[in-house]
Amino acid sequence: MNIGEGESLVDYDTGAALEVATDHAGEDLLVCAEYTPEDFRVVYLSDRLQAEYDDLSEVVDAGEVFHHYGQLDFMSEDQFAEFYPTVSETQAFVAYTDFAIIGRVVGANEGFYLSVAQGTEITPLVDAVTEIVR
Repeated sequence: MNIGEGESLVDYDTGAALEVATDHAGEDLLVCAEYTPEDFRVVYLSDRLQAEYDDLSEVVDAGEVFHHYGQLDFMSEDQFAEFYPTVSETQAFVAYTDFAIIGRVVGANEGFYLSVAQGTEITPLVDAVTEIVR
């Protein structure tokens, strides 16, 4: 749960995923994290978001809440296969909010979370990160 510090939790190249996210979103990139069912690690936090938090521990606290529910991402592939029998794999989830666009690219047991400012073209970004994560 460190911010940009410590050993990676995942087998994919988190640095490459972050580089792709930065290349696609630029200054619109707000936060990125790698995650597994057991843990998460924030790997990027924009200056904009850092200014909104009094203490970086608040970022980790917010991440804890996400991670509690984010574990469901790893079960969703089975759910989607049941709901939509023609779907063979689920690669990502995207949510549009009043503050930002949130994307979660998922593999079998690990994922990459990203948040970007509204108006960012998310599909090319998710596609590029998916190539790295999967």
